[in-house]
Amino acid sequence: LIMKRNLSYWVVLGSLCIIESCFYNILSYIPMYRFVKVIFLFYCFLPSTNGAEKVLFHVLTPLLTPYESMLDGSMDAIAQIEVPEIPNMPNISNIQMPNLSDSISNISSNMPNMPNIPN
Repeated sequence: LIMKRNLSYWVVLGSLCIIESCFYNILSYIPMYRFVKVIFLFYCFLPSTNGAEKVLFHVLTPLLTPYESMLDGSMDAIAQIEVPEIPNMPNISNIQMPNLSDSISNISSNMPNMPNIPN
């Protein structure tokens, strides 16, 4: 039950993030949008309201059901893409880093003296 509630919350939050990224220019002009968004997320997260499951099953599911076969086909096509193997990374644990204090002292010794400026 807790896992189902958490999964529902993350699906709703992810959907909200996708919608927000697509329509941010419009949403930024709505007064108190962020405040309403926080209240909505609290509603979705609280176990007493069971809001995430309500939003998932009464809003998102009816919206996405007509596109289910198209989304499944796209996901199958993505799953069949062969990813090239990543070559082994070189071992960088034994690389010596330069001593920065020597470099800084060399730079500061080559700088001209600044004149005293009266107050």
